[in-house]
Amino acid sequence: MAITAKHDNQNVALQADDNSYLLVSEAYARRGENIKYLAGAGSSLIYSTKVRLWGVWVSAASSAQLAIHDGTLATGPTAIPTFSPAASTYYQFIPGMILDNGCYVTFSGSSVSYVIGYEPLG
Repeated sequence: MAITAKHDNQNVALQADDNSYLLVSEAYARRGENIKYLAGAGSSLIYSTKVRLWGVWVSAASSAQLAIHDGTLATGPTAIPTFSPAASTYYQFIPGMILDNGCYVTFSGSSVSYVIGYEPLG
């Protein structure tokens, strides 16, 4: 999935190639010095060392289950317990949630895709 970021003086818009999008205020987008966005379509290692987690935008989900782990594998400690996300929905985590051992996302179901916002700290 391709993600395009566009901004003006007040907002940042993230648009996926499926034409779904997320509008984020410029102030929120600039909270961290080094916020990154990673698109995924299933379970994936997001970052392998200490990271600050901002949120996840679920652009597609059908019978989906999402969980986030503090580690580099799905067997790491659970940071965000399994839940059923809705498509075209943004989930903001505890502002600036820090995961000390990396970030691994388990995302199952059919037609799943997401963009996760994170800030590398390690």
